[in-house]
Amino acid sequence: MRKLFLPILLIILVGVACTPQIEEEKTAAKPLKSTKTSIQSTPSNEKKELPKNTPAVQISQKQQQEKKNQKNNEVSVDKQQSPKKQMKIKQSNTDKKKMDKHYTNSQQMETFETKVVMLVNQERTKRGLPPLKKSSKVSTLAELKSKDMLHHHYFSHQSPTFGSSFHLLKQKEVSYLAAGENIATGQKTPASVMESWMNSEGHRANILNKDFTHIGVGYVKEGSSRTYWTQIFIKR
Repeated sequence: MRKLFLPILLIILVGVACTPQIEEEKTAAKPLKSTKTSIQSTPSNEKKELPKNTPAVQISQKQQQEKKNQKNNEVSVDKQQSPKKQMKIKQSNTDKKKMDKHYTNSQQMETFETKVVMLVNQERTKRGLPPLKKSSKVSTLAELKSKDMLHHHYFSHQSPTFGSSFHLLKQKEVSYLAAGENIATGQKTPASVMESWMNSEGHRANILNKDFTHIGVGYVKEGSSRTYWTQIFIKR
């Protein structure tokens, strides 16, 4: 009986001795869980730092937009202040003779130009707008523009001789607060050219601009069909 009791007692003692060791291992595992929690908290910290960069990006975009706007404003200002870079009008006597030989019927030119002014004012009167006054000085420049297009074989607001008509106005010391220009080619009569202009939104806007006060018209013809028309509007 003693022999049997001793092994049973030994088993119980061994079991009791092992139990605290197992408990210690479970307890020792808790810091591992704590460590995982601390690792998971790292991305959380990173996310909190991200918004700090957002204003920097927004500021950068804002600065880029400001630079872009500044650049656009500078271009606009440069265009308005460009007379310093304007080309001088250089026209030799030979060129003048070549140009003048095309315009034998000056009476028809003057009649057509006067007719265009009359048609312009009819359109303005229909809409309750004040009529434009014909300026002889502006008309001379409009004629020069039409002759220049005919002589140099181009159709554009930009002349290879003197630049734009706005440059021409400044070069000839015609003062104005605002200006506009319409050009046309191929039309044979004042009525047909006015119909073409009135059917175009941009040209019609110049004709009906409430701010303009004066007008000049230039008409030239070469042969039976080659014609050029110019309207220059100014506000004084």
